[in-house]
Amino acid sequence: MSRKTNDDIQVLLDRAQEDRRYVYTAEDLQGRDPGYAILRNRHGVRRKLTLGTLLLWMGVGSFAGVLYVGNSIEVDRLAIEVGKLQDVRDHIVHENDVLRAELNLRSSLERISPKASELGLHPASSPPVWFTVDESKIRMLERGK
Repeated sequence: MSRKTNDDIQVLLDRAQEDRRYVYTAEDLQGRDPGYAILRNRHGVRRKLTLGTLLLWMGVGSFAGVLYVGNSIEVDRLAIEVGKLQDVRDHIVHENDVLRAELNLRSSLERISPKASELGLHPASSPPVWFTVDESKIRMLERGK
């Protein structure tokens, strides 16, 4: 960017006065480049806190607190319910284990063999043989019914 000369500044000032605009050219605010004003930082304007705004923020904070407490209570209630359901599940699993052990005990060969010999049953001397049934005999039995 080219450096502004005094003639350029004078032209700008004349044009500003013609347009009835005001240009601030205080000497203490001039920087190294003449023609450019350095703006100072202004203090921020603090808005007044009204009663309505204060009550609104208090209401929002209260509502958030109520939601937080309610959520904490609900989480505790659900944790207790989960604990009870876990106890019920553990009890059912234990009962299943007891029933499985009892089934294995009652179906053991040591228990069945004496009862079978009392009833006159004996182990098979040969393995079972697979046989096929003639389809014509099956149809004949079905027609007979």
